[in-house]
Order: sequence, then structure tokens, then C-alpha cells
Amino acid sequence: MSILSVGMAFCDIPLRPCPANIMELDNYQIRKVEMHTGGDALTVAVVLAKMGAEVELNAKVGNDAGGKFVLSELKKNGVCAEAVTVEENYATATSYQLIEENGQRHFLVDSEINKLLKNTDVTDEQIQKADIISVSYTHLRAHETGRN
Repeated sequence: MSILSVGMAFCDIPLRPCPANIMELDNYQIRKVEMHTGGDALTVAVVLAKMGAEVELNAKVGNDAGGKFVLSELKKNGVCAEAVTVEENYATATSYQLIEENGQRHFLVDSEINKLLKNTDVTDEQIQKADIISVSYTHLRAHETGRN
């Protein structure tokens, strides 16, 4: 079964622990900083690939460390990234997650690149090849091109 997942791909960076008054502090020591993948379409693609499905992701990333990380994670998890476009003039969508000791989360997000994703980025060939298409981003609008 072939699945096409269309939508957002994020580089998530959880920062912990962050005290509630972080903005009042000049400096605060956090634990090891790690990068993770996120975004609805990317997460769907990775989970389905881990379950044994043949999955292709159609999304956009920047030509930056976050984009390189996302692409390497897709490859590592067996997700086809041929339909992932690398945008030279945009940063990869990134979510900085400030996590308090009690688990409360606050987000700083740069997701401008996701506004570039249009329904015309999904080719007729991708549609024909896929048994299932998962669209996880609400800014894709069929009326922009008349395609349904």
C-alpha cells in the first residue's frame, strides 16, 4: 500500500526545564538541547513507515540545519522524501518548546515556510501512485486551481 502524506514538516527543539518567569531572567541553565521531528504530515509519514507502509512525504523545508535534520530523519525512518522541496529563501519550520518542570509548555514558532505549500505542489503522478492520501495542513485549498 502506497501512502502520500502532505503538509507540515517541523524541526522541534524542546528546551527544559524553563521556569515560568524565564522572561525575567538574564540567564538560565537548561538540559541538553535536542532536535526532534514534528508537524502533522511528517509525524503521520514516520509512524506509518515504522508500521511497514510505503510512504512519501510532500512538504517544504529550508536549506538549513533543521531541513538537513528533517531529511536525514525521513531517510532513517524509511520515508520517501522525493516530494520534499528545499526552499532556499526560507527557514525550516521550527518549534522551540519551553517546557516547565510541571510539564506546562509554551511555544515559539517560525512556520512561514508552510504558507508556501499549495495544492499544486501535489502532482497528478503522486495522486495516481498513492492508494491513500493524507492531507494534514488546512491552508491547502482546492479552489486555488480548481482541482478537487
